[in-house]
Amino acid sequence: MAENTNRIVKLKDICTHKSVQNQSDFVGLRYDEVQKKFYIDFPIGFYNYNYESSSNEREKEKLLRKDILKLFHVLSRSESNNQTSKAASLSEKSSNELPLYAYLHVINYFLKYGYYKQKETVYKTQKTGKISWNKTIKNVSPTVSNGRIVYLDFVCKKENACDNEILSIINKYCVYEAFKNVGCLFTSFLPKDPHVKCREKLFTTILKSKISKTFSDKDRLLFLNMLDIVKFSSRKHDGSAFFYGTNEFHVIWEKMVDQKFGIDLSKSAKSELYPHINWKLFNEKSATRTPLIPDTIMIPNSDENKIFILDSKYYKYSYTHQSSDQPLAESVPKQIVYGDRIKLCNKDKIVYNAFILPHDGSSTDYPEGFAFADWKEKDEILSLPHNRIQEVFVDTRDLMYDHAKATEKELSELAKIIEEGCEMSIPWLEENL
Repeated sequence: MAENTNRIVKLKDICTHKSVQNQSDFVGLRYDEVQKKFYIDFPIGFYNYNYESSSNEREKEKLLRKDILKLFHVLSRSESNNQTSKAASLSEKSSNELPLYAYLHVINYFLKYGYYKQKETVYKTQKTGKISWNKTIKNVSPTVSNGRIVYLDFVCKKENACDNEILSIINKYCVYEAFKNVGCLFTSFLPKDPHVKCREKLFTTILKSKISKTFSDKDRLLFLNMLDIVKFSSRKHDGSAFFYGTNEFHVIWEKMVDQKFGIDLSKSAKSELYPHINWKLFNEKSATRTPLIPDTIMIPNSDENKIFILDSKYYKYSYTHQSSDQPLAESVPKQIVYGDRIKLCNKDKIVYNAFILPHDGSSTDYPEGFAFADWKEKDEILSLPHNRIQEVFVDTRDLMYDHAKATEKELSELAKIIEEGCEMSIPWLEENL
């Protein structure tokens, strides 16, 4: 059924980490057709220190494969939590974007079940054929003639050996394409080449027909992914490179931080906490209100008298230590405005501000520093912690592996780091303001 082909790819040679290589904002998988080589670009701060400490090459490869799968998982979840709709929607994207999810699904299906075989009996409403009386009675309305019940149509078993054989051929084609294109990232195994030419119109017609008629969710998802592979293989590509990933990982970074540390607010609570910009036109009776929405609001259950405003910044300062890679100046007044508004509505609470930046976990020097605005009076800067925005680092790899809602311990630890930063800032401010 298959043959082993030596296609060993040294993952360490194709994995790039932004702490080492930072000329591109791209994160994900890219394939260069000229060099015939894959590259995996991890986000800023993603690094596995267990890899360096291991002397076993096979163990190192295993660790890297686990990290690659985690990266793909995070990228796929950022687009959709619904696998079926994601598989169906990939074909609407850039012609050079690899249908990675489809490849992985087809590979996993093959490794679990082998090549697809028709297991589901297909039925069709027609006038002749092998009748299923049970389905006919349930699904077809009879006609009454001379006091007798007469069925003019029947639900019959549909026998189409040709379609089933073609579906099997399509599956073998898709399996080979998946292993050929991305399977080498996970194994040196390569199924036997079925020597099948992609016939888009025929393959698409068969697959769409099966998708519309199958009652099995598992089979439907397989067919959707096979359809995506067929469509991708049939497209005209610009020949530069194929990819699966994003140039906007900062959006994913914000979502992960908010999912981990943020609280869920009702609409009424948001209306109170968020500052608004109001536009009043002279020819309109009412003003238009536009909210300014912070990335994340954190409130530890252990001390609900404290509110933390977190602004996620996917910047590379943690390894460049260049001032140009710090949060930009325009980010500071925005955080202060958030703090002013929340403090106004919560006079009895202490409000804190922090920038959350990615880091590789190699140091415990948290926080690194803080920002403040010189238009605020000295007493105001010293007495209200939200006027001093702390710069805090979070391990990128840890967050990607676990961005489920933080435990109370995790919330308290982050709160403590921000509070300690505020205390550390006071002596310098007293001396220099």
